[in-house]
Amino acid sequence: MTATGLHRRIVVLHDSGRVDVDVAEATTFAQLTESLGLPFTPGTDRIVGIDGTEYGATAPVGDLADGALVTLISQSHERRVRGGAGDSTAPSGLPWGIALGGIAVALAALVALTQSSTLLGDSARLWCAAASATVAIALAALWSVRAPTQLSRASAGLIAPLTLSFAAAAVITPAVVQGALVAASAGLIAMTLVCIVAAIAAHHRYLRALASSVAIVLVMTSVVWALPALWGWPVATPALVTMGLGTLALRIVPATVINVPEGHFINYEHFMSHRWTVRGAVPADPGELNADGVGAYLDESEARYVGGTTAAAVLTALAAPLGLSALNGPWSVASIGALVAYVSTLAAFGLAARRIATPVLRWILRAVSLVIGASLTLAAVTADLNALVVVGILLAVAVLSIALIVPISRGTRWLRWSRLADGIEAMCIAIALPTALLGANMIQLVRTMVSS
Repeated sequence: MTATGLHRRIVVLHDSGRVDVDVAEATTFAQLTESLGLPFTPGTDRIVGIDGTEYGATAPVGDLADGALVTLISQSHERRVRGGAGDSTAPSGLPWGIALGGIAVALAALVALTQSSTLLGDSARLWCAAASATVAIALAALWSVRAPTQLSRASAGLIAPLTLSFAAAAVITPAVVQGALVAASAGLIAMTLVCIVAAIAAHHRYLRALASSVAIVLVMTSVVWALPALWGWPVATPALVTMGLGTLALRIVPATVINVPEGHFINYEHFMSHRWTVRGAVPADPGELNADGVGAYLDESEARYVGGTTAAAVLTALAAPLGLSALNGPWSVASIGALVAYVSTLAAFGLAARRIATPVLRWILRAVSLVIGASLTLAAVTADLNALVVVGILLAVAVLSIALIVPISRGTRWLRWSRLADGIEAMCIAIALPTALLGANMIQLVRTMVSS
């Protein structure tokens, strides 16, 4: 239809596609969306032009040029896709209550039933461990089915099953074999099994992705703690390696969280028609990618990122106090390596927090830096004067690196500071694992193992 002076031909893009319409100039955007049957909530949803201009619900269509294109951005649809405010399958305080209760029970069991405790016999330990394991698996399965769609609340409900499973494995270990490393590795394996149960029973795709990401991190960490238990290595060895791997996870996790079908990347059939391209099977067409599909991929990627980064950060914080024994004794290549590993881990987590968009995760990374700093301070207080001076200087360097966050947050005029902080962070992440292996005296340990 040819547009007249009283009409406008426009294109409206929305979640389900596009609509070409010819409407009167006096028609408001609210009337237009109502006539098209598109959901539009004034004050919440937005109509944006191709140049970024936003139009209100009462604005007339005549404000647009003939042939203009506008986009209807439905915030209510985005919240439904992203799992935001509207879900109420569980009370808001329930997951945190379950988490705190599970942590309290697990800590009580660990304190009361340590390896040196004579409070209960071996048979009683077996019954307590069996009860804790049963409750952990039941909580993980039930919560995965009934979990709310909000990521923070859903993930909080998994804290109790994880802590209970770790306590169950750590409590039952002395009844079978003695050793702190054995208890720790058994606890990590038990937590991995609970995560697998949660991933299988998960009702939401994002919760399945979160549990799977945490399970992968726990599997790798359990191997790190199980091998020293078999070879009789000191506790500081897996603790330092865990810190190094946790720092490296700050770069590995973001690079592995996106899981998109191959057909969405490029047109394989077109590029394979060229002479010098590698031939292979053309991936199946995954279909059209709409707003719902994009939201699902974003939810899963965010869940993997939050789960993997949180698990690595928490394990790093727990391992930091256990590796302090590597700083004791006379200065050597191993003790210097351990010290550099602590400082680089502290700086890496502190500087990485400035790039995190999730507030809870940002403060978790900062808390890890705080725990490592407190561990270094404890080591400095208990060491001699020379060690105190060295640790103080290196700790000041790390704190100064973290202090760069303040000028970095001031905008583009501090771009050089931002690049400097990126360089320091990249360097700390790169040297964390090698120095941790050096601090764990892995060269000598491997040499001893091979010679024996």
